[in-house]
Amino acid sequence: MSTTHAAHEPLSPVTLVLESAYRFTVDFGLDDVARLVTDATPPLGGGTGPDSEKLLMAAVGNCLAASLAFSLRKFRNDTVGISAVVSASLAPNAHGRLRMHEIAVDISLSEAAARLRLLDRALAQYEDFCVVSQSVRAGIPVQLGERWLRNMLLNKWLDYCLERGHAFTASTTGGTVHEPA
Repeated sequence: MSTTHAAHEPLSPVTLVLESAYRFTVDFGLDDVARLVTDATPPLGGGTGPDSEKLLMAAVGNCLAASLAFSLRKFRNDTVGISAVVSASLAPNAHGRLRMHEIAVDISLSEAAARLRLLDRALAQYEDFCVVSQSVRAGIPVQLGERWLRNMLLNKWLDYCLERGHAFTASTTGGTVHEPA
């Protein structure tokens, strides 16, 4: 859901730590909120938690359902139960890599439409309140951090040095570079 905010309002970071294979522990940095385990589906991962695709599906469905609840409550429909079923499909892109092709959200209300106040107005505006689905539709720009890019450059340089016979030793006070023999 959205209200008027300053441009580029930062969110608190989410931290992911690789535990094994493709299993991560996700820390949302929220007090009294348990960490979440994610994992790729078999055969790549162990399937011990939701994968990235399921998390995206849940985020879109949750945001749309919460936005509808917000919109309904604006028109004093405070006790309406809402459930959502989210389905999705994958399809290969031009390079043969799987991508989310479509996400479909089926929302159900616990009350008959005729019993809800100003339902037409709530339905006309709720999607616009959903930060996640509107961002996905717009194509969120994803940027790798500068540190990641520097590490990639450093790794390429280290690989180059190793290919040419340079050796490195680790030290707690710094490293030593040895010239090839």
